[in-house]
Amino acid sequence: MSAEERRQFFRVEDEAEISFKVMSTDETQEWLESRDKADHARKSQLENEILSAITKLKPAQPEVARVLDLLNKKINILGQMEEHELTFVENDTISTVNLSACGIAFPTDKLVKEDQILLLQMRLLPSNAKVTVLSKVIHTENDAASGKQVVRASFENIDSATQDLLMQHLFQVQVRNKQDD
Repeated sequence: MSAEERRQFFRVEDEAEISFKVMSTDETQEWLESRDKADHARKSQLENEILSAITKLKPAQPEVARVLDLLNKKINILGQMEEHELTFVENDTISTVNLSACGIAFPTDKLVKEDQILLLQMRLLPSNAKVTVLSKVIHTENDAASGKQVVRASFENIDSATQDLLMQHLFQVQVRNKQDD
């Protein structure tokens, strides 16, 4: 994502449960391939069956068909999040993060280097939505006040459903923050 594209997304201070692991080039490629294969095979078959059923239902009950179509879309988003759910979130520690739809800054006790690829898992609050995304470390710095390293990373190979989920979450955080003012 170019610097110009990044500027179109706003950033918010937020809280999230976050964990990550450093990925090698081979691990990154394997993760991307397994995500793509699993998504494509299952989704294609189910989507065809669902769309066929909705098409048959539409002439007799258009409003029911519309609701079923919307529910199908919502399930697709939720299913995508669940399929890639990993189990390396270590605890219920909530961190303050600076989040956008294209990147994140977060504190960590672990040593992370620039240009490393991270498989990042977040649980967004208060919805508890889980997001798993590859990210590339673009900058690190030490925070003298907390004694932790602050990692700034851009999301890599993010799919549109995950990015949409992040944008919806960011919008909700902004609304919540304005209501608190």
